[in-house]
Amino acid sequence: MTISGSTGKWSRIKWNDKSGWVFGGFLKRVTGNDSTLSVVNGCYQLNDSNFPSKITEGNMSGCGSITLYPDGKVTVPGGISCGTIDGGSWTKEGKFIIIKIENKEDGKCDFTSQMASPEGRDNYIKKCENEFMAQYGKLETTVKRIYKLSLMDNGEINVLGSGIDSSPVPGKGVIKYDYSNSFKCMGPIPDHVRKK
Repeated sequence: MTISGSTGKWSRIKWNDKSGWVFGGFLKRVTGNDSTLSVVNGCYQLNDSNFPSKITEGNMSGCGSITLYPDGKVTVPGGISCGTIDGGSWTKEGKFIIIKIENKEDGKCDFTSQMASPEGRDNYIKKCENEFMAQYGKLETTVKRIYKLSLMDNGEINVLGSGIDSSPVPGKGVIKYDYSNSFKCMGPIPDHVRKK
């Protein structure tokens, strides 16, 4: 049978305590080290019995994308305009996926998001850097970040992240980072990302 250009047959699936039938042309089996996870419309079918124990990689895309690579490396949200940070590592701890990563944070101001600034590019950047230096006592530091991924009852992945300056300047403010998001879909790593 063919539906919307995909060929397959009806397949019985189970998700949490529910079961039913779906068109197999929209399903894909993804094998992991110790298991298989069903993929429906590009999303892993996650539940309490397979999260995180059967996760060996995955991609949560959108603004603030997170990619878990099978070699334990990770890409997490960072920078401006939904940028990302590569490196770090991810592991499974109990019912959670834990991501640990360090990255350089700096007070160098990006003018591209401030093109309408009446003070002009150079003055804006100098003022911004001076304010950062006055608040934190330096223009660059290393921030250690930790993200905790958990499965919610509705099948979404909840992500909480935080970070703190690894070497704050005494008497100055401490650079901190907080992140909160939830993803409706965790899918296989797309080929164009995998080859990155």
